[in-house]
Amino acid sequence: METESKPQDEKLVKLFRRFDTNGDGMIDEDEFGQMLADLHWDSPPEMRSLEFALIDQDADGLVGFQEFADWWLDQA
Repeated sequence: METESKPQDEKLVKLFRRFDTNGDGMIDEDEFGQMLADLHWDSPPEMRSLEFALIDQDADGLVGFQEFADWWLDQA
């Protein structure tokens, strides 16, 4: 049985893909910094690194879709 995706889920996937500039299915710290700049969420590099570390729940140096979605929805 297929589940229908919610419009919000589709928007999150599109947003994630927009910022996953190298298309590897993950957002690295450089892509995250560019994302924040694109969204005009200017912050010092140290703060970006701390925020990235908080989002990167498994501490692998990359943010996967679920980590991104959890963070993004928490910002609303």
